Amino acid sequence: MGLGNNMSVGKAKGKSKSLVKRRRKEVSDGANLTMFRCGIRRNNHTDACAVGDTNTNTFFHDGVAAIPVVNDIVYPEQRAFTNNKMDGGVYKVAAGGKGSVSITWNTAGVVTARTNC
Repeated sequence: MGLGNNMSVGKAKGKSKSLVKRRRKEVSDGANLTMFRCGIRRNNHTDACAVGDTNTNTFFHDGVAAIPVVNDIVYPEQRAFTNNKMDGGVYKVAAGGKGSVSITWNTAGVVTARTNC
């Protein structure tokens, strides 16, 4: 006689099909992400622009431009996570031959502002 729980029922041990499917999609969608480099996280535009470094961190974004614009999503690696977790803040990014910009994104990685330094 069972104990009223499903401990006595044999269960497959492995990842669910939906989890495996989601992870495959994250990896395949990640192939379309664009890499960019930036400085360390700062709390505001002035502090971000005062930092000389723009090569400390490597991130990826889903936009079509070389560096993210407002409403692009930034990812910590080349994988389009469904539940993206980021350190929100302001980062300095080199803008090619046009100087640099500060880019702000929230904890979901959504770019909320881009300002020239």
